[in-house]
Amino acid sequence: MKYKCLIFDFDGTLANSENSMLFAYNAIADKYGFKILTNEDLDE
Repeated sequence: MKYKCLIFDFDGTLANSENSMLFAYNAIADKYGFKILTNEDLDE
């Protein structure tokens, strides 16, 4: 299947994706030695 468009929703207008984005970030952060973030870190 070939896609013509990809939509990113970083502010939660279309979907509440904060937890999914945090999970994905932390998976990569752990691999490369960056700080693991929590929901509380995002509220700061």
